[in-house]
Amino acid sequence: MERYVDFQVDHKTLRGILHWPGANRDDSGIKASADNSNAVNVPAVVMCHGFCGTKIGLHRIFVKAARRFAEAGYAVLRFDFSGCGDSDGEQEGITLQDQVREARFAVEWLSRYPGIDRQRVTLLGLSLGGAVAALTAPSLPFLERLVLWAPVARPWEDITGILGKELTAEAFGTGIADFEGYAISRSFLESLREQRPLESVKRVKKPLLILHGTGDREITCMNSCLYRLSRVATGLQELTEVGFITGADHTFSRLDWEQTVFERTLRWLSEGKSLQRQEDPRCEAFA
Repeated sequence: MERYVDFQVDHKTLRGILHWPGANRDDSGIKASADNSNAVNVPAVVMCHGFCGTKIGLHRIFVKAARRFAEAGYAVLRFDFSGCGDSDGEQEGITLQDQVREARFAVEWLSRYPGIDRQRVTLLGLSLGGAVAALTAPSLPFLERLVLWAPVARPWEDITGILGKELTAEAFGTGIADFEGYAISRSFLESLREQRPLESVKRVKKPLLILHGTGDREITCMNSCLYRLSRVATGLQELTEVGFITGADHTFSRLDWEQTVFERTLRWLSEGKSLQRQEDPRCEAFA
């Protein structure tokens, strides 16, 4: 089942799609199962999109991932941050702190949804959404697991690196820069400086999976190595798995790359390990 959902955060309506395991479950069926003492509540995943992204994702990666996860028995919420996709707000008005607050609310909202197992909720983020997920996780003590796909580790450096010096200077000089039709504000860029996901992830005493493509030229796989280093420094290496998809680009934009990411994530969620553990030797330089 897939259905449109919305919820309010700071007087803005955020819109998303809720995927539910099973072929023909409507709202009444979900609520009935929650009221049935013999019913088994289902695990859940909340997906966070990245910079200038939406709940659909490039090459529909979030749609395909959510449907595959639902087939495997997970309820999945994919939603648009404010100023993105179908949600209220304008892009120039958002900050990274706003997205962290919205991600936290989305997880809390789904955890209260009828039929959800509150003790089995996973937060997943791609790219800047990975940084948002890492920043959000410490405020969710009931969260079971955290998954980061090609995560941004240093928001200021990584995003301004994508924008380039000229557009970054324009945003600070005029207040707004036009990045491929997206309005990037000075306040958004300033918010990137204030958030440190590499520190936040040290406070997440929960299992963490990170997957990254070795061919990622936008947010290089060294970002994942930095996350691993942060976890090792806090003694959380046994709760951390970092895997690399050989040759894959930033959004895993090939069918075989996608499927590898989906199946490794599902295997890890169900068994605590992915299909193939492949630590990149380049990470050893950070040890």
